[in-house]
Amino acid sequence: GTNILTSDFYYAGVEVPENASVTFDGDGSLTATSDYGAGIGSSGGSCGMISIYGGNITAISDIGAGIGGGSSGGSENGGSGGTISIYGGNVRATGGYGAGIGGGNKFGSGGTITISGGTVIAMGGNGAGIGGGGNGSGGTITISSGTVIAMGATAQVSAAAATEAAVRLLFGTTHM
Repeated sequence: GTNILTSDFYYAGVEVPENASVTFDGDGSLTATSDYGAGIGSSGGSCGMISIYGGNITAISDIGAGIGGGSSGGSENGGSGGTISIYGGNVRATGGYGAGIGGGNKFGSGGTITISGGTVIAMGGNGAGIGGGGNGSGGTITISSGTVIAMGATAQVSAAAATEAAVRLLFGTTHM
């Protein structure tokens, strides 16, 4: 089926706070949007664990990450991307001031991001396509398979502080 979730201002479209987890699989589609929170992830703090095995997933945030950390909405730093694993499916993630996939606005770190299949398009507004939010560290990023297109203001993959990021591109089709 087709599912559309839109949050109320500060909350994530699909809320996955630290120490929580969510898994997406199947043939359906999900569109999750938020203003300050992540499209899929946290409202402001660190994100929990997100696993995507299949489906058509679209996650959009005006301020936070598309998938990962949200924005505090105030003077606090945005949330970490937590642990994000993409094994398959078609994933499109667009961050506002955060990363497409990874950290939220204002120094949100990328967390641990693994892509080992599927088609992933990640666009960061003020952050990386995949990695840290605006001025956030990239975290640990492993891309081993699939088709990945990443575009961001600070970097396509990793973050402004690229020396803090561990990025491994093993094989697959990657466009940056």
